[in-house]
Amino acid sequence: MVHLPLSGAMQPTRPGTVSPAALEAASPLATTALADAPGDRRFIRAVTIDLAGRTPLPDEWGRAFGRPRTEWVRELAQGLPAADSFLEEELFYFLLIDNFRPSTDSFLEVPRLLAERRLSVKEFLRQLVSSQFFNSRNPGNDTFVTVVLEQLLGFTVQKEPAILEAGKRMYDGYSATFLGSKGANQSDLVRIAIDHENLEPFFLARRFAGIFVDDAPKKRIAADAARLRTDPLAWSAIVADWILSQAYDERLVTARPKSDRVFVRGLYADLHERVPDYQEFRRCRNALLALSDSRPLRSVLIKLMLDAGGAEQLLAAHPEPAALVRACYLRFLAREPTQTESGAFIRELAQGADRKLVVRALLTHGEYQGY
Repeated sequence: MVHLPLSGAMQPTRPGTVSPAALEAASPLATTALADAPGDRRFIRAVTIDLAGRTPLPDEWGRAFGRPRTEWVRELAQGLPAADSFLEEELFYFLLIDNFRPSTDSFLEVPRLLAERRLSVKEFLRQLVSSQFFNSRNPGNDTFVTVVLEQLLGFTVQKEPAILEAGKRMYDGYSATFLGSKGANQSDLVRIAIDHENLEPFFLARRFAGIFVDDAPKKRIAADAARLRTDPLAWSAIVADWILSQAYDERLVTARPKSDRVFVRGLYADLHERVPDYQEFRRCRNALLALSDSRPLRSVLIKLMLDAGGAEQLLAAHPEPAALVRACYLRFLAREPTQTESGAFIRELAQGADRKLVVRALLTHGEYQGY
């Protein structure tokens, strides 16, 4: 087996605190064109993971190069891949998966409507919380109201027993005052919660944490929440502004771990050059979720995908060892191999090693597990 030296490459760790000043400042690179260079490759890979929930497909790499960074980020943030990832993340956040996953035509249309700016985040959340799927996943007054208060609005119900009790009464069909507004049924409860002032700031704060792995500056979240209330379709522009900030550049200095969801979707993109369908993704995700430490099973998935023909196009396109090693590093790690790394693989291949050795060694390495 090839020993893969780190050569100074980043390992996944927790990023530091987000600087409010850096978040307000635009990145010095925001107006530059993306090039086929290490820094820009890492940026393209990280942004695609943060917005589309996977690594770039081969043709997406090519379409990014030469584009102004600001233009590319805003287009990706508003596009269908980002909208599809947004829906999947929100469903997983509310645990609307497997038997509770929404399957009606209206929910299947959500990514397209978001991408076409015909559906706002607020209206999507209203539809979600009003749905039969959310109701089935959270049966009974106590569970339903608790989830609405905690996961939708950010309340801690143990600290707000009066609000919880009022919500339960309203859910059961009794007249009550919930969060300062009167209502008498479950529909009223959802309406009041969706219209509450906590909705936008809590939504933005948790989405911010998903990108920066740290709490958002309160003043910035308050300003962005006011912007989203004024313009309900501003979500994609807000997240693009975060990514085009100096704070995002600083976040990229330290790698962060891939979630199981990103790992599975990225593995399909890297090995099969496509996005997995839901059943493919579900099988892999559920297997990984069954373990407290999914790393050993990740290696098993990599082997299974390679044995099933993964990376065949990449291997066929690069018959020469040096070209293959370089192509694998660029696709999987978004960087060039060092001379030491390239030499180690080329020697192994010259001695008759399976060409898939290069792919498997990179995919199972710690550097691939972060971004």
